[in-house]
Order: sequence, then structure tokens, then C-alpha cells
Amino acid sequence: MTRDDPSTSERTATTDDAVNTEAVDTHRTRGDRFDRRNFLRLLGVGAATTGLTASVPVASAKQVNGGSSESQSTSRYVAALVAGSPPQSEETSETLDVRRRVIRYVVGTTTRPVVTEGDGASLDSRIADCVDSDPIRIESDGTVSVTFSVAEGCVQTLSLVVYELSEAGLALSLEDGFLLDSDTGTFESGEHSLTAVLRGERVVPGFETVESDDSFDATVDRLTSAIEDGPFTLVTTVDHAQSAADEDLELRPTTLLVFGNPAVGTRLMQEAQTVGIDLPQKLLVWEDAVGQVHVGYNRPTYLAARHGITGQAETLDQIVQALRGLATGESA
Repeated sequence: MTRDDPSTSERTATTDDAVNTEAVDTHRTRGDRFDRRNFLRLLGVGAATTGLTASVPVASAKQVNGGSSESQSTSRYVAALVAGSPPQSEETSETLDVRRRVIRYVVGTTTRPVVTEGDGASLDSRIADCVDSDPIRIESDGTVSVTFSVAEGCVQTLSLVVYELSEAGLALSLEDGFLLDSDTGTFESGEHSLTAVLRGERVVPGFETVESDDSFDATVDRLTSAIEDGPFTLVTTVDHAQSAADEDLELRPTTLLVFGNPAVGTRLMQEAQTVGIDLPQKLLVWEDAVGQVHVGYNRPTYLAARHGITGQAETLDQIVQALRGLATGESA
């Protein structure tokens, strides 16, 4: 993949310039490839008619990320070529800015790789003048790629992003999308490409993962110590690999840490007792086929949406920060 140093002083179309300009009153139509209705659906306009629900009919038994359609539930994603860095804040939704940055997009599911695709309807005109993109490609192995060209005299930072769409989410917005993977570069004139992946064996709604730089055992030990030293109670540790070995079965290292803080969790259950099925909190540590160690956990905002919890923003933020700190080691 080509990465170019933006050293030229000629005409530059940067994301900051494009996104921070006054909002334009007219939308730029980009030829026959532009499908305004589908793009408005992507951005959440006309939600009742989108048809992009979690029960999209299965088009093929071969899924993007492997497995059979019978054993895996359908989840949705959007892949997009956007100007600038990946939008990924969980705190603020700036849909207008995202709309103006989208160059190409494709919406699909784990059973139907392409449901709809098109060009950005509200793309800033200066970005449109600098970047011309081919359609985004979704391969059977889960690879997402796009080829594009940057015009003479332009320097542009671009990202290929892949977002999971929540069960209720309809938009490529910071509020409804969860970033799965991205590839970013700054490009001068010429033809270039970006590649990202739909992580794991399938897209898991509401599940966030962090890669660990430590070994599996060291990661488990670090998390155990951090939990015991923090304001938590370690309820139990489940060694799934050992349980498999006890039955003469093989499983790569996989350990579940169950822990909680009743003073925090109770506040959620006071509003929706059903969230008790997802509490106490859990951290899953596993080693994949190539030896990479991962730490995963349920996103609290996803669980809140699942159980209809709406009045606990401060508590949810505390849990988000605690889980993120434990998973990344920042709380140690």
C-alpha cells in the first residue's frame, strides 16, 4: 500500500478545511453511480423504509467471515471511504460532518455482503474534486478494499472504515456505529488503495476487543491483579481451555473473568432488572490461531440499549471507562 508524505505546498484539500467550512446548501451529484435514496437510508433518513434490519434475507450460505448461515446470526456493517481519520467517538454524534466526509460506502450483512452501495450524497465539493473512488470491494474472506485516485496538486488524508451497525442503528454516525477496523493514509496525486477487515470469525454486535501485547498468561495475570486491586470483586475465573481438556477436547487458551461492583451494577438493575442476565461484568481473554492475544468485553451502551436503560448516562460512562482501562492496561 502506498503512503505518501504530504510535503507539497501546492493546492491541498485537507479534512480540517473540508469539514470546518460553512455548510453547503446544495449537494453534489456525481453521475450515474450516485444513489441518493440509498445514501439517505444509510444516514438514517426514512428509517421506516430502510429494509436494513438484522433479519435481511440470506442471499448465500457462504458468509463474508466464514461459517454457515444456519449456525450464525446475521449482523450488519457499513464500509466507507471517508476523508480524514476514522470517526469513532462514542460520546458525540456529528452526523453532518460524517456525511460530508463520506466518498464511497457499502452496507452489507454477514450473510449478504452487499445490500446497498453508492457515493456520498453530501460530500464536500473540495474533497470530491480531489478524490475519485472505485466501488468498495467485499471479499469472501472478509477483506474490505478500495482503489482510488487523487487529483494532481491535491494532498488528502483518507480512511477506509468498517463499522458494525447496532440492531437499531441506521446511520453511519458516531452514535449508531461501532468501529471494527480501519486503514488510514495521507496521499498525493496518483492511484492508491486501502484495505481493512471484518475482524474475527463474525461480526459480534456490541462486543469490543483490544489486542494485548503480552502473552496469554501474562494478560490474564495482569487483568486479575487489576480487578483485585481495584474497586471490584472477582466473582470467578473460568478456564474454558482447561474445561475442554478435561473432556479430552482441544481449545486454544480462552479464559473468562467475571467481576463486578454491586454499588454500580445495582443502579442499572434498579432501572431494568433484566440487565442482571449480563451482570456481573466479564472480560474474555483468548489467543487466536496466529498467537495474538485479545481482550473482549460487552459494550455497556449496547447492554443499556438491549435492556432499555435510558437514565444512567453517568453510571454507564463509569463502566465504559473502567472496562476500557482494564482491557488496555491503562488502569494498572
